[in-house]
Amino acid sequence: LVIDSLVVDRSDPRTVYAGGWVMDHPDGGIYISHDEGHTWSEAPAMHGQSVRSLAQARSNPRVLVAGTLRGVYRTEDGGRHWQEISPPGSKEIHEVESVAIDPYDAKTIYAGTWHLPWRTMDGGEHWSNIKQGVIDDSDVFSMIVDPSRPSVMFLSACSGIYRTDNFGYEFRKVQGIPSTARRTRSLEMDPADRNTVYAGTTEGLYKTTDGGDSWSRTTDPNVIVNDV
Repeated sequence: LVIDSLVVDRSDPRTVYAGGWVMDHPDGGIYISHDEGHTWSEAPAMHGQSVRSLAQARSNPRVLVAGTLRGVYRTEDGGRHWQEISPPGSKEIHEVESVAIDPYDAKTIYAGTWHLPWRTMDGGEHWSNIKQGVIDDSDVFSMIVDPSRPSVMFLSACSGIYRTDNFGYEFRKVQGIPSTARRTRSLEMDPADRNTVYAGTTEGLYKTTDGGDSWSRTTDPNVIVNDV
C-alpha cells in the first residue's frame, strides 16, 4: 500500500486514520487504529477503494471525507460506515486527489480531481465545478481552508498555487514561485498564523508569511517535497 493520507482524530489523539492505495491497480482501503498505531482494523465499506485523500471535519470529528479513484465518500460515525456522496459513476467527480471540509459547516466539502476542483454545500446532494481562474486540466494535489475564515482557501495543482477569498467562486494564481517548481504537491497552513503557508514543490519547500503575496524557498532546490 501507498499511504498518502494520515489523520489524527481531533477528539481522541490515540485514534488514527490511514488511507492507502496500490500501485498500478485500483485497490486499497481505509485503516483505523485506536491505540496510536499499534494495531489496525480495516473499514469494511472501503475495502478495495483506492484512497487518495482523507480529511476530518473540524466542526464534527465523527465526520470524515475520503477521495478515491471512484469518487467522494463520507462517514458520520467515525469510520464505521461510509457512503458515496458524489454521483455514482460520475464522469467528472472521480480520481479525487484532495479533499477539504469547511471548518464550520461539515456539509460544505471541496474535492480536487485530476482535472479540476469541485464543491458541494449540501453534503453531496448537489455539486458545482469551481474552476473560475484555474488553468484547465489542472491536477489538484492539495486543498486547505483557513480555519478562521472559511471563505479563504488555497489549492495547489500541476499548474501552480491558487487562492480564493470567496469560497471558490473565483481563484487567482499565486505568484512568486518559479514555473519550474509549479508542481506543488502539498500545502499546509501554520495553525497559529493563517498568513503563513508552506508549499511543498518539486524544487524545494516554499514559505509565505503574507497570505501568498510573496514566497521564499527554505530548502535546497534539489529537494522534492511530497508532503508537509
